[in-house]
Amino acid sequence: MGWADGEIFLNDGSSKKGLIKLDFSSKQILSLRNAKKGTKFKSSRKAKKEYYQPEEIHHIVLENAMVRGYYEYLPVSKNKKGLFRVVTRGRVNLYQRYVIDTSHRDNNGRSLSSALDSEYHVKRDGETITTPLATDHDYKYFIKKGTTYFSDCPALVAKIKDGTYTKGNIKKVVAIYNECGTSK
Repeated sequence: MGWADGEIFLNDGSSKKGLIKLDFSSKQILSLRNAKKGTKFKSSRKAKKEYYQPEEIHHIVLENAMVRGYYEYLPVSKNKKGLFRVVTRGRVNLYQRYVIDTSHRDNNGRSLSSALDSEYHVKRDGETITTPLATDHDYKYFIKKGTTYFSDCPALVAKIKDGTYTKGNIKKVVAIYNECGTSK
């Protein structure tokens, strides 16, 4: 991905508007190709690059880009954070990250082809780490993870198990869950 118009909001309360570059890495999170350097920022096309680390960034807003949206760094494990696009906010928040799948390789280990894939993660308030919920390639993964994660909403779980809702309905599934048990 090239440079995109946007704004970085820093944890110190300041922000910087300009050009932001987020790298797609092989089976890595949309963000840091080189963790020592960080997220790239330039105030204009000809300006010098600046680098910001995940711990410095509160969120990023990309305006006119293929991956337009509101982004936050979130924990994916005890020691790692990933940059996610916020899809839905509610009782459960839905996040999306992009990865390049370079699964086709030649005998020398070089990538022959790659595809941009989406991974969806969820996180409730109070949870410290995101939970992977769906990927572009694995339907059974969504069934297993969805029925476990949303187990406190039996009607939704039944519809995931019977195939009414698939990973293609992920936004709807999260919206239904966010309403489950809230109406009186």
